Amino acid sequence: GLLGASNYITVKQAAAAYYNALGDVALAEQQPVAAQEYYKLSVEYEFQQHRANYGLAQLALTRNDAVTAGFHFQQALLKQPTPQAA
Repeated sequence: GLLGASNYITVKQAAAAYYNALGDVALAEQQPVAAQEYYKLSVEYEFQQHRANYGLAQLALTRNDAVTAGFHFQQALLKQPTPQAA
């Protein structure tokens, strides 16, 4: 059972990374709405990750939505934040 669970976590992290990459590409192509949707999909697979939460926070700040940005910054800090992040 534990072996199966650890493999499932790896699959979830891979899917989250895939959607993070798509979000980064969308941002580079100046498509913030698409980037936001990709980052949201990424968070559905792994909600405590840094990249998608920072991306969503950054997009929220560009819309002057401090509440949503704060939520995503807090989510990013749940999992082993670096001293620079805190």
